[in-house]
Formats: sequence, structure tokens, C-alpha cells
Amino acid sequence: MIESHLEQEYSLITVYSSAEECIDNLHRRPDIIIMDYHLDSMNGLEATKNIKAVNPDIQVILVSSQEQLQVAVNTLKYGAYDYVMKDEAALFRIKSLINKILYLNAVVTKNQSFNLLKRIGIMVCTVLVLGISLFLLLK
Repeated sequence: MIESHLEQEYSLITVYSSAEECIDNLHRRPDIIIMDYHLDSMNGLEATKNIKAVNPDIQVILVSSQEQLQVAVNTLKYGAYDYVMKDEAALFRIKSLINKILYLNAVVTKNQSFNLLKRIGIMVCTVLVLGISLFLLLK
């Protein structure tokens, strides 16, 4: 569902079914990884730590239905770019964050011209959420 919305706006999206599969493919150098906090074999916090250990420049957006402030604080503490609540505004928020990250990457990279149509390496990992296939490492 959300991945199809993202595919309409961004050129290169790769979907993985587990954190391990996503981490095994970090050599593909994505700009952004979007994943759920609750994953099968490791939580999003552990996955974020592993991702940042391999490449601290990859921006991680964690998505969860947890409303606990401490969960959001911990994700940011360990390197996530942002934490998005699963609600009716989640897709809008994710798109806004992606655009902000891409803009900041373009500004920081002096030798590249600012062009939002550039190749975007967004890794999105899929799991089933309440029987509906959503994006990212969602549960």
C-alpha cells in the first residue's frame, strides 16, 4: 500500500522482507531506509544500530504504532533520522521526511546539482501488518 504510493514519486525502491536481508544489501548504498520498529528477529532499534555501524550516512526512518515517548527518543538516540507514528498522516509525514533528506543531501553535496529526479536509493522492507502488506520492515 504505502510502497505503491512511494513508487509513484521515487524512482528506485527496493523491498526486503527482513532486517537481515536489508542489512545484507547495504552494499547497494541506499540514501534512506524506512522500517518498522517491530521486526521478527530484531527490533528497529537494533537494525538501526547495525545499519549505522556499516554506513552512518544512511538515513533511517522508523515507523511504529507505539505511542511511548521513550521508544521515539531511543530511536533518535541511536541514529534514526526520525520516528513516524502509524496513523492517517504517516504517508504524508514519510514523504515529507524523504523530500527533506533528499534536499539536505543535495545541499551538502557541492558537486551535484539539485535535482529531485536523481536516482534515489530507498530501501523499503515489507512485512504483513494486520494482514495487509505494507511497506518497510512493518509488522
